[in-house]
Amino acid sequence: MPASRGSAFISASVTGRGIGSLGPTITALTGAFINLLNPKAYVFFMVIAPQFMGGHMLSLRNAFLLASISTGIATLIHLGIVAAGAGAHRLLGDKARMRTVRRLFALVMLAVAASFLLADLG
Repeated sequence: MPASRGSAFISASVTGRGIGSLGPTITALTGAFINLLNPKAYVFFMVIAPQFMGGHMLSLRNAFLLASISTGIATLIHLGIVAAGAGAHRLLGDKARMRTVRRLFALVMLAVAASFLLADLG
């Protein structure tokens, strides 16, 4: 019996394969649901936003407008992150480049550790 999409999502999460292994459509829908169900956005619009509007409650129309703007901005930012990750994946797919990047990051971490040490000593 074929597994449903929900059980495939749970299986990918439990086995550590990652959501990306489920395909781009399910991954995009999962990201959209996470974005829409973000409680921070709702708390912001209920608690913080009215303080900037003279204490007036939002009308339903304005609440939908603000929610749409917030979701649109977050989606554009997430698309940018995905595009940057895809570009980095193509760039770092070569083992020699990856080794160079790892060494560079190791040197940066050593420099940060040295700066902390020098700050503590001096």
